Amino acid sequence: MDNLLYGEKIAIEDSIIKDTILNIENKEKNLFNKYIYIKNFINNFKGNIDSVFINELDSIKIYILYKLQSKKKQYSLLMKLIDYINYLDDKNKDADFIIFLNKVKNLEKEIDYLNSIL
Repeated sequence: MDNLLYGEKIAIEDSIIKDTILNIENKEKNLFNKYIYIKNFINNFKGNIDSVFINELDSIKIYILYKLQSKKKQYSLLMKLIDYINYLDDKNKDADFIIFLNKVKNLEKEIDYLNSIL
């Protein structure tokens, strides 16, 4: 019975973590959309732009640049890891290679997206 309660507790905690991650991802998507909206607004507006908009755009841009830099670093490190795995003589080498290659592909998509909104 104790194991079942412990398992249920872990499942609840896992659910909380999963919900928190999803919440963060949604907030980040909203932030990116806000950046795109403000950037388009500023580019299409004929007249004086209030500094609040420019300051908001700049602060979001700093976050996006940080995120982009982080993704590029992850990409670089994963490529080094893939090179290292290629030198290993391990039965699981192919499985590890595929896992890391999929992560690299996902990072490439994220980097491309971040570059596209800047």
